[in-house]
Amino acid sequence: MKKMNEKTIEFSEAERLYWKRKNCKSLMQEEKHREDNYFVYITILSIQEEGKKKVKKDVVVAKLLTVKEKAAITAATKRERKALYAGPPPPYEIITPAPGMSNLNAAELCKMTAPLFITIGAIPEFIAANPPVSDCSDLYDMLFPLSNIGRKISDSDKKKRDILVRQLRNKFLSCLKSCALLADGNMALYLLIGSPVKRKGTRSGKDLKACVFKLHQKSGRGKIKITCDDVVGAKGYIVRWGKGDYDPTTWSTQSGGATQIISSNFLPGDYVNFVMIAFKGDGSEGDIANIQGCNIPFA
Repeated sequence: MKKMNEKTIEFSEAERLYWKRKNCKSLMQEEKHREDNYFVYITILSIQEEGKKKVKKDVVVAKLLTVKEKAAITAATKRERKALYAGPPPPYEIITPAPGMSNLNAAELCKMTAPLFITIGAIPEFIAANPPVSDCSDLYDMLFPLSNIGRKISDSDKKKRDILVRQLRNKFLSCLKSCALLADGNMALYLLIGSPVKRKGTRSGKDLKACVFKLHQKSGRGKIKITCDDVVGAKGYIVRWGKGDYDPTTWSTQSGGATQIISSNFLPGDYVNFVMIAFKGDGSEGDIANIQGCNIPFA
């Protein structure tokens, strides 16, 4: 389509008044015709320009955690640790940290590590980690001011940022490995950190791995939703719940898939402990990872 000049549809106020008084429609019709064609042209041009735009990748921005956010993370970790020790001793497992930091840039690394410093510090078993989490936090404090600078970063700051990224990545991985040793095979305790581990599949005929499950409190009044990652070789999943220490003989039981809704005449506000266990086709149950508790929602 031939490009139209926007000026060709412009009329002076005097011209508009003149033709209006003369009650002549020819010029007004010509104006509308030109305006319609110009609108079509602009619409097509806009679509073409939109098609040329590249989809921009979401930019991760590192933010400092507030005192309130740090306190919330600490409190949640301590609650989960307390619930963990309310259950039976977990089976010994080889723990291999796999935080997935190798391809993270400065902002992504800062965003990932900041809450993990808090969770590690809230678990007494990991106080003796070597290197200590405080060393990693010191590197974070130096890296953070440089993490959100884009292309305008100076050469010297870019070099400093790259060095700090490697140092933080390596030191924090060493800290996680030390925590894995201090966990002494207690996978559930290590997972309280919030950092992933390498998982191995379960061969046929072997014991099932422990479920890694989560509790959700937004399914309605008096209801708890529980979900877990699929366990290799599992036929289904048993959910048990009750108050106090774990007791499979007295706790309530429900079986189903990897996602279940629990509603058992709960009183809103009550604190109830839950556990999710995989089972095989012959009915034999897998290992128990940890006990988790939460308050029953009011709404």
